[in-house]
Amino acid sequence: MTQKTKAELEAEAKEPKAEKMHKIIIPSSAEFDGKEDVFLNCNGRRFQIQRDVEVEVPKIVINVLNDAVKTEQITDESGRITGTRDVRRYPFQTL
Repeated sequence: MTQKTKAELEAEAKEPKAEKMHKIIIPSSAEFDGKEDVFLNCNGRRFQIQRDVEVEVPKIVINVLNDAVKTEQITDESGRITGTRDVRRYPFQTL
């Protein structure tokens, strides 16, 4: 068994490792920008995701989508606000 030289180890460390990709779909919605592409920025990496199209993304994109929430008001039958709830800003489906 041969040992790797210091230069070989440094070269391996610099090579980007292949990320595991995950298939998702972000559906269109009735919101004002619900038909537009979704733009994300994750640790300096930019992503533009088309809606209603199956795409492959790294795990970090799924984490950002899970963290992107908005607060909606809960109302009763008479229209009074009874509380709030957090929902995903960009609902998506993993395949």
